[in-house]
Amino acid sequence: MRTIKRHSIEINPGKKRMLSAIARAYAKEKQYWLSVFKQNQYLPFIEHHRKIRDQAVDSSYQSSFGLQARMWKLALQEAADTMNKYWKSLFEKIKQDLHKSSLDASERHYVFWIMKDYARLEASFRTTLEFKDLPLENRKKAIKFLKSKIKKYKKQLPKVKLKRSFMLDDNCYDIFEHEGHQYIKIMTLIPRQRMAIPLSGYTPIKGNIKLVLKDDYIDVHYTADMKAKKTPIHPINQNHVMALDFGYSEVMTDSDGKQYGKDFGRIMKQASDDLKTKMQKRHQLHAIQKSAAELISFHEKKKANNISKFNLGRKKLESNHQKLKATLQCEINTAFNQLAEKDPDIVISELLSQHFNYNRGCNMNRRLSAWVRGELKERLEFKALAKGFGHEQVNPAYSSQICLVCDFVDRKNRKGDKFECQYCRYVSHADWVAAMNLKRRYYDHEITRFTPYREVKKILLERFHRQLETKKLGTVNGRTPDTTIA
Repeated sequence: MRTIKRHSIEINPGKKRMLSAIARAYAKEKQYWLSVFKQNQYLPFIEHHRKIRDQAVDSSYQSSFGLQARMWKLALQEAADTMNKYWKSLFEKIKQDLHKSSLDASERHYVFWIMKDYARLEASFRTTLEFKDLPLENRKKAIKFLKSKIKKYKKQLPKVKLKRSFMLDDNCYDIFEHEGHQYIKIMTLIPRQRMAIPLSGYTPIKGNIKLVLKDDYIDVHYTADMKAKKTPIHPINQNHVMALDFGYSEVMTDSDGKQYGKDFGRIMKQASDDLKTKMQKRHQLHAIQKSAAELISFHEKKKANNISKFNLGRKKLESNHQKLKATLQCEINTAFNQLAEKDPDIVISELLSQHFNYNRGCNMNRRLSAWVRGELKERLEFKALAKGFGHEQVNPAYSSQICLVCDFVDRKNRKGDKFECQYCRYVSHADWVAAMNLKRRYYDHEITRFTPYREVKKILLERFHRQLETKKLGTVNGRTPDTTIA
């Protein structure tokens, strides 16, 4: 499946007000059901929301916010899906900690077993569940670990922040043509009264859709089937295996040494500089506005209001941010299309659930790094499905610090884009070295995706020392290799 976006033609103020009213009502309805699913006793119903829906129908439930029956049911379903994604992401964090914990294999299995089912998770909050022949003491220890991790990661639960979108199923809208234009006629808050919206372009629309309100138009999001190519199973020929190292100055570098999306770093750097300058000016205006608002003078208060109205709005700021995201998305998508032209069988990448750290300033790291990571992951997984190649993730620890010739690992081996081994003086491009090390790690059975980075360093140093013993290599200029774990 793939998501397709359709734009409407500019809509009139009356329809815009009606759409805004629907979006506000839908957001409040969804927030209500989110508050229901936040309660522990409703955890088992997150994946069985139809039971909650049926109970509401049996009790003659009516939306307090004016939604018709079909729409509040969709709001309930979307709230359940949102909570399900929230818990699944929380479980992924717990699983990573679980592999590094002091629990034994049976205790870890017990935790996995609980997280597999929401009903078991809810029951574990109240009692200690029986599990095969695992003793009570071990079960208590495992549940204590699980509860501590849930408390650690369960911070702010999902809530509806923006009131600008709503879902519709195929019974809530009709598609028709009139005078060469395609229209979508949607359900409103008034029974048996639908509103027609003209669309740009022409493509068949069916199934559940999502309407997103913009300034003077709407976006229609819907899914369409995508025929996936058959993915080969782990080829033996290493020439068909390609590894990628994601960077800052470019989108990525592959194990053949080719770089993709070379304008990526320039765009991000320019955006970072512009954002910093813009925010500095806004902070100054905020200070002036705050000082003026605290004064009694009518003139000063009017000045404060004018600054707030004409100089501190967020529409243009957010619009520029969306344009930047679209530009970066284009760079990323083009890079993966160029990669797909090589027709690889398996593409290896670093573990994309880990955080990127570009070390290029707090503004850009905070504002874009999390989004870029998600976009890279989504695009790579989509292209793997669409183009028919496999995607495997490996542990990235020290991949840019390991020499390809002598296997010596040291943080000083890499300086920016240059790699120079401090032991054998091998010189190359750092991103290509990292990509090659990621490719080698795909065949490394000793270092798994979840091996702690300190353990990875220990394994790498042991391998280097074994080479010293077997090959009897000497040091350069009498230097003793650094064996400390960083």
